[in-house]
Parts: sequence; C-alpha cells; structure tokens
Amino acid sequence: VAVVFAVVAFIYWPTVAHLLGIGTPPGSTTDAPLVVLVVLILIWNLHQRLALLPIHVFPWGAILVVGLGFVWLGGQLVYTRVFTQLAVLGMVPAVVLTVFGPKWLRVLGFPFFILLFALPIWGILVPTLVKWSAFFSEMAIRISGVPIYRDGAYFILPSGSWSIADACSGVAFFSTSLLLGTLYAWTIYESSRKRALFILAAAAIGVIGNWVRVYLTIMIAHISDNRY
Repeated sequence: VAVVFAVVAFIYWPTVAHLLGIGTPPGSTTDAPLVVLVVLILIWNLHQRLALLPIHVFPWGAILVVGLGFVWLGGQLVYTRVFTQLAVLGMVPAVVLTVFGPKWLRVLGFPFFILLFALPIWGILVPTLVKWSAFFSEMAIRISGVPIYRDGAYFILPSGSWSIADACSGVAFFSTSLLLGTLYAWTIYESSRKRALFILAAAAIGVIGNWVRVYLTIMIAHISDNRY
C-alpha cells in the first residue's frame, strides 16, 4: 500500500507537491503532511487484519482509476485545483481496490476517508470565521468594561487599533480539531451517535478556542499598555 502511495505521488507529483505545501507561498498552512502520516499509521495498525485477507485483482476497479485520471485532466484543463487534488487522493483507494480487491478496500475504508482531510477546502470558511471571531471579541471586551468601536473585523480601543486578519480566522484550529476529533471518536466510541457528538464538540472547541485567543491577545495588550 505504501508503494501505491509512492507511485501515485510520483506520477502526479506537481499536484501532490502543492497538496503538501511544497513550493507554496510562505505563511500558507496545510494539514496534508499530518494527514498522510496519520493515514499511513492507521494502515500499519491494520496490517495483521490485512495479512489474513486474500489478494484478488479486481479489474473493474481500473475503470475507476481511468475515470479519476480524466477528472484530474479536466481539473488541469480548467485550472481547478480542487478537482486535480481530489482525483489524486481518490486514486490511492482506487488502485488499492484494483490491485488488492474489495475486501482490502473495505478494511482500509476509514484511513482512506481520513485522507480526504488533506484537501485544502476550509478556505471558504475564513470570512465566516473572521466575522464570528470579531463579534465574540467585541462582546467579550465590552463585558470586560473596555470601550470598543468595531467596524467589521477592525477594532478601536483606547489603547490602540486592531484588525482580525484572515490568518487569525481560526480555520487551522478548526480543521485540526476536526481531524483529531474524528480520529479519537472513531477509535474510542462504537456508537455512531457518540462519534457524531464528539466530532461536533471537537470542531466547536477549535472555533471557540480561537475566539478566546483573539480576546486574550487584545486584552493582554490593552491592560499592559501594549508592552505585551
């Protein structure tokens, strides 16, 4: 299975490199390296179950491989990176299905699901998370007794002015908390209801944790006359 990862990465290296954040502008973040590492660990933890499974080539899986190849090509032609990245990530389970058979894919279903977390799709949440962080910070600062004027993501306090940048939206907190929450819930709980509740709680902690971080950053600077 590791060889499958390596072959797909070699064939589609430009897409994989961008997915892993190699050669991207400084300051851009991605969970893809962490996700790939986690997926490989999950697969290794299943090696005893996999060793008991028969290996049967599944020719029909080749249709899926070819189809994903065309999806990747279409993404290249229309300059839509999400299509190319999704096709490459889907190529791994498709090749495993073709080479090893459906039983292997069934056992490896959860690790391959986690592989989807490597997609950088959370950027669409940045404007919303910025608004939420700004609203919470304004309310918390008012409750703390500090006068504040807010215009969108911009604040004016007696000690100075602030703005919540996109990098401070908390999207990285959210995506990482969602990933770790999903891993923990799947490992610890058997009930689908408990898993769903824990994943929702983990995602909420990621969002609320960023609100508290923004509030504390502004308040510490205000109280210390911007010394800290």
